[in-house]
Amino acid sequence: MIEKINQTHVRTALASALAQGSLSLPEACRAIRGLRGLSQAALAEEMGVSVKVVKTLESGKGNPRLSSLNQLAEVAGLEVRIVDPDARDYGVKWPRFA
Repeated sequence: MIEKINQTHVRTALASALAQGSLSLPEACRAIRGLRGLSQAALAEEMGVSVKVVKTLESGKGNPRLSSLNQLAEVAGLEVRIVDPDARDYGVKWPRFA
C-alpha cells in the first residue's frame, strides 16, 4: 500500500513538472522508466514501439509523434493533452509534501 501511495506522489510530481515545462522529455522518459523499474527494452515493449524509439526519446533527438508521447505517458498512468496556454489550468493537482 505504501509503495502505491509513493508511486502516486511521484506520478503527480512528474505530471506537475511536465505541465510546468520544468522537466525535459528525455528526463521525463527516464523518470517514467525508473518509476516502473523498466529497462529500455521493457519500456519499448510496454509502449508497443522499438527500442530505437525509446533511445531516441531518452536522448532528446528526433521529433516524436504524439502517439509515441501518449504511449509513453500511458506507461506512467498519464496522458498527453493539448491545452489552451491562456487557460493556465493544466488539470494537475499539486502534491503536498510534509
